Amino acid sequence: VLENFARKYFSVYKYMMVELINAVRLKDCLMVVGIGFIGFKYSGVQPEFLVLTTLFFICAVTMLQNGWRDRVHDVGKGKRFALENPKIFLFWLILFWIICLGLILVLFFIHPKTAGLFLLIALVGAIYSETRRVPLLPVTLVFLTSVVQFYSRSLLVPLFQVFRFSLWRLCL
Repeated sequence: VLENFARKYFSVYKYMMVELINAVRLKDCLMVVGIGFIGFKYSGVQPEFLVLTTLFFICAVTMLQNGWRDRVHDVGKGKRFALENPKIFLFWLILFWIICLGLILVLFFIHPKTAGLFLLIALVGAIYSETRRVPLLPVTLVFLTSVVQFYSRSLLVPLFQVFRFSLWRLCL
C-alpha cells in the first residue's frame, strides 16, 4: 500500500514539475539570461550571479503571468495545466512574483540602477498579457525591453532628458 502511494505521489509530483517547467519556458528564460549577459557586457556592466538570477526570475514570472492570463486560450495549444490546476498554478505564480520582487529589492541595495531597470522590465512583463488585444503594443513592449538591456546607458539618459524637456515645455 505504501509503495503504491509513493509511486502515485511521485508520478503526480513529477507531472507537476514538468508542467511547471513547461509553463516557465525554461529554454526561453535561459536564452534571455544569455542575451542579458551579453547586453550587460556590451554596456560595460559586469554581470553578477544575482543580476542574472534576477533576470531569470523576471522572465520566468512573465511567462507564468502570460500562462495564467491565457489559460483558457492555451487549451487549444494543448497547454491544460493552468486551467486544470488553477490553485497550484496561482500558487507558483505568486511565489515567483515574491521571489522576483525580493531579488529586485536585494539588487536595489547593491546596484540601484540595474534594480530600477529590472523593476521596469518586470512591470512591463506583468502588463504584457493584458495588452494582447491592442495591435502592435505587445511587440513594442518586447522590443523596448530588449533594446533597454543593450542600450541602457546610451538610451535612457537622453530619453529621460527629452521627456523632462517635453514636460517642462507643456507646463509653460
